[in-house]
Amino acid sequence: MVQFSEPTSVHYTAGQDSYLVKVRAEDTEALQHILQQFGAIPGVRDTRTTIVLATLKESRQLPLQGGEASKE
Repeated sequence: MVQFSEPTSVHYTAGQDSYLVKVRAEDTEALQHILQQFGAIPGVRDTRTTIVLATLKESRQLPLQGGEASKE
């Protein structure tokens, strides 16, 4: 199995795509290398790449159940 450390998160999804894998690449050469590694994984038929130009909001904090306010 191919091993690499670039993914920051991996999500199994419903719908057209099976997995959503988030990676951070230093440049397009690094991205190309990452995509080549994905292509070497048995069963991977294709990939779709979306490049983020700007992040408007990013948080690891999850909303609490039952209407409790979160403490920061």
